[in-house]
Amino acid sequence: MKQSSIYLIIGTFSGSFFAEHLDAQVLAGVFVLFASYSSAQLILGLKPKPTRTLPKSIGMGIGSSLIGMLSSLVGVGGGVITIPLMLMHNVPMRNAVGTSAALGLPIAIAGSVGYVWNGLGKTNLPDLSFGYVYLPALFGVVVGTFITVPFGAKLAHSMPVSRLKNIFAVILMVLAINMFVEIFMLS
Repeated sequence: MKQSSIYLIIGTFSGSFFAEHLDAQVLAGVFVLFASYSSAQLILGLKPKPTRTLPKSIGMGIGSSLIGMLSSLVGVGGGVITIPLMLMHNVPMRNAVGTSAALGLPIAIAGSVGYVWNGLGKTNLPDLSFGYVYLPALFGVVVGTFITVPFGAKLAHSMPVSRLKNIFAVILMVLAINMFVEIFMLS
């Protein structure tokens, strides 16, 4: 698990370097397809083969790097990507949510450091930016997270797993639709 975290951090940090050079529509399209597919699987109750488990060391390292990179490139927390992937490998929902929450911190730190580094010295950024990180938004998200995470964790442990999966599926689908509309219809 420790090695996977290192690969996750490397992937996230690397993604921040590629972000400037990749087409936003291609990235958004990949995310929309992944989120839609994952959401449909959850809503339809499709289950992976019972023997399917998470990959071992090399596969986990590659997967962790890709999760970090994709999270960094499309600007989402790891949960949107890691939870569906863990569910596809028979990790129980509550374990997937808890693991995803733990992975959020290294993704956030590595992505932030990368976007600060890549944005230093750039012009035409809003006031109160540190590199590509807009500090008022960072502050708002951090404060909001500290306030709402305990409530969310308590709620997740109190509701049936099937309802938790359905709520997550709806959130994934809303994110996919929102990104599709913003990138492909409003631009």
